[in-house]
Amino acid sequence: MRAFTAIYRPYNDIDIYVEDNSFIGLYERIFGRLLSGVAKVTSVTPLPGRDAVLNEAKRLKSDRTRRRFFLIDGDFFWVIGPVTKVRSVYMLKCYSFENLAYERGPVLNTAYTLAPGRSMASIDDAFSTQFFEKTIKTLFPLFEAYAICHLLNAACDTVGFSVHRLLVNNTSYLLNTGAVKQRIRQIIAHLRSTHPWATIIKTKLAVRRALQRSDAFDSRFISGKGYLSGILLRWFQQEANFRGSPRQLISMILENSSFLVDQSMVRALKRAARSKL
Repeated sequence: MRAFTAIYRPYNDIDIYVEDNSFIGLYERIFGRLLSGVAKVTSVTPLPGRDAVLNEAKRLKSDRTRRRFFLIDGDFFWVIGPVTKVRSVYMLKCYSFENLAYERGPVLNTAYTLAPGRSMASIDDAFSTQFFEKTIKTLFPLFEAYAICHLLNAACDTVGFSVHRLLVNNTSYLLNTGAVKQRIRQIIAHLRSTHPWATIIKTKLAVRRALQRSDAFDSRFISGKGYLSGILLRWFQQEANFRGSPRQLISMILENSSFLVDQSMVRALKRAARSKL
């Protein structure tokens, strides 16, 4: 990966590192667009995971010969810590890069393109503000339980539990509220088998305080990688006749995005590109 970066260095005004290669082409297009008129971006360097990105940032923190930007997913860390503070590293203020696609405007614009036979009004009704908000409201208590598991290092399945198991049926994009509540009960039962109830309650209060400090009572706290992208895929399959992969869908939506989900990421990227060496 270091050799890869060196090879493309003459074509880049800033070296950008990300934690996976599943969206590498999308990263190149997005960062190139966001830095248009600011800096030239020909390639983005993918590293094998969050720790690899952080280790490379630490290795290069004293090297001032290049402008650099390191991007990592927020996971639960952006809300409940510890917050990573390494030079030129930006932790997304949302669970994952895919969360940036869960914005109603870009979703609708993508659906208009994919479903030219449907009126804009019917698509708007299908992905209504009420549907958008209800989805988050239903999932939020589950992700509070997942965050408790994260803090307590509980050995139970959390974001790896498929969201499709929580939908009404095998083709629906609607959440089964009963199934979500049952999943929360399963998580709590597991926690009670390994931790005192007082510890669970104390940890839940800590999660709530962290959410309040970060003002994170919205879609940013929900996993975009598995949960929100899974629901979006089902919605597009049913409402816009989409037949591609989840990555293709996220890519199409983000091509229409102004990144309102995390505008500070855009500012940090431009600041890094303009920084003095």
